[in-house]
Amino acid sequence: HIMDISFEPHQRLCYYPSCHHQTPWILLNLDCDLFIMSEKERQFSRWESFRASFERHGRSVELIEKTPQYLHFRSDSKTVWVFREDNRETLARIATAGLKIHHFVGIRDGCMDGGNHECVNEGPFLSHLLPLAADDMQYTTDHVEPLQMSWERRRKFRSGSWLDFCMSEPSRRAPVSNARLREDIRFELQGVLVKMGEALQELRFGEEMTALRKMQAFRRAHGVGILAEYRVRLPDLHREEELFLAAGNWRVR
Repeated sequence: HIMDISFEPHQRLCYYPSCHHQTPWILLNLDCDLFIMSEKERQFSRWESFRASFERHGRSVELIEKTPQYLHFRSDSKTVWVFREDNRETLARIATAGLKIHHFVGIRDGCMDGGNHECVNEGPFLSHLLPLAADDMQYTTDHVEPLQMSWERRRKFRSGSWLDFCMSEPSRRAPVSNARLREDIRFELQGVLVKMGEALQELRFGEEMTALRKMQAFRRAHGVGILAEYRVRLPDLHREEELFLAAGNWRVR
């Protein structure tokens, strides 16, 4: 059973799965005022670690509540919830609360390191995420299939090769039939932040403004290479959500 949470009134919601404690402070730069995160590994979701990370980067934090299930705190007038659970359980919370996701961050989710049983940028997880997307949801990622190197290599992501990646969409492949993404979903690439020589440069591919510069600190953390931002276009978005809820797809198995 998913415990009901009363989330604060807000304008824009950012969701960051498998968040760890080292990088969530970066998201405070985004144009969002409610941040929902999930991290099932307890050693990466301690309040002391979050507080130290935020304060180390000049972000004041005020604890609202700390329970075995979640952290709830405020930073720079923005509200953060960190749920100590599987990412899909947190998606279920968002669905139960009737909320929409305006910015999704699929960066360094642990799928390569053994900390996550599924990649948040592939079909099975996206099939649960996308019904909760707000119109034109921003989607920042450091790894979709064209970015990935050999699984035998220590570094998963290419740091400079971006040509094959630029016109690609997040993977539509799914190991189970009911996780296949709808054909009318479109992931429209808006920009890619890459290193050219000693300088970072944003390569623009769309007309929408991006938040890539605000996210560039991710490049210095964990060896993240390329950052890319998409806009998610999905006609009949709300009808899709109703179908998912009616089918009971938010039951965590």
